[in-house]
Amino acid sequence: MPLRLEAPGLLKPEEAVIASASTEMKRRIFLTMKMKTTMFLLVVVTIVVAVCLLSLYNRWGVGSKLYKYTDAGLGTKVHLTLVAESQKAASDAARRTFSFIHHLQRDFDYRNPEGSVYRINRVAGKTAIKPSSRVFDLIERTVEFARMTGGVFDPTIGALTTMPLFYALDDAVAKRKTAFVGHRLVKLNKAQKTVFLCRPGMALDLGGVAKGAILDAAVNLLRRMYIKAGIVEAGGDMYCFGERDWEIGIRNPGDKTILSSFTVRERGVCGSGGYQQYVALEEGGATTLRHHIIDPNQMKAADKTAGVTVIAESAELADALATTLFIMGDEKGKPFVRDHFPDVAAMWVAFDGSVTTTQRFP
Repeated sequence: MPLRLEAPGLLKPEEAVIASASTEMKRRIFLTMKMKTTMFLLVVVTIVVAVCLLSLYNRWGVGSKLYKYTDAGLGTKVHLTLVAESQKAASDAARRTFSFIHHLQRDFDYRNPEGSVYRINRVAGKTAIKPSSRVFDLIERTVEFARMTGGVFDPTIGALTTMPLFYALDDAVAKRKTAFVGHRLVKLNKAQKTVFLCRPGMALDLGGVAKGAILDAAVNLLRRMYIKAGIVEAGGDMYCFGERDWEIGIRNPGDKTILSSFTVRERGVCGSGGYQQYVALEEGGATTLRHHIIDPNQMKAADKTAGVTVIAESAELADALATTLFIMGDEKGKPFVRDHFPDVAAMWVAFDGSVTTTQRFP
């Protein structure tokens, strides 16, 4: 019988800090941070235990059991499911991993004045900054990925997305930020490990890739602490590791039906959709929704699909591709995956509930 990763009564996720909307705005803004309940994906982790605990005993040896831990982080809940020989080993590993995740989050977060990304953005157009080596390496990979996508994925979208309530702003405000968006305007000095944003007003936002990168880093730390297998999951994005299969279910949160289920081993699974941050705007008697995933070429919320799930060799790649393929939609996304990432599997859910997948999707 599948064992769901649920943790009632544990820590609540960090609350979003909501800035007040301008009274000069002609449209009424109804801000909702809760998840939409229709037509979007929620990745739900389930663990298949073929012969319950006996299976774990036979596979991992005496004393190997599953241990589960939850903490607030990455703007949501972070869940650790660990296979370890003792509760003490699992607890020590979980404590160190949560601390490590918080450390990386502070460094990657553009809101943290002591973090690398904040320091780069603060002096945009003025001087180069030497960030932490981990942030420099991630920016280097992200800029290369942006080049590969033709700018569909672009970390310099931060010129817009670092603004409070950016998805509720007037279209003209977003359009004026176009001149500050472009991965070619990010200059990296590989010898000195510095980052320079060419124009004042530019800003990096690594939100489309940082969570996946942090999940991968957490898994690597757990391996070094001799955790045999497990799942590191945050807000439905995860990496499953170890020599065992993990069953993943994708469900529609509206009616709780399972859209798809499959097993993975040593893979990252990430999703993207407009259900976590959005506003309802009332204009001319009609209500429209705007979410937080911006198409850099249009400078407005992407509207080609309702949700995307990606399975890839790393959580970082799955995270970046989930955002990219959400913006592209399935018509452009399927050939992009085929040509550039043939080992990746992806699934799109349309607004009418229909499903499209790549050939390799299980």
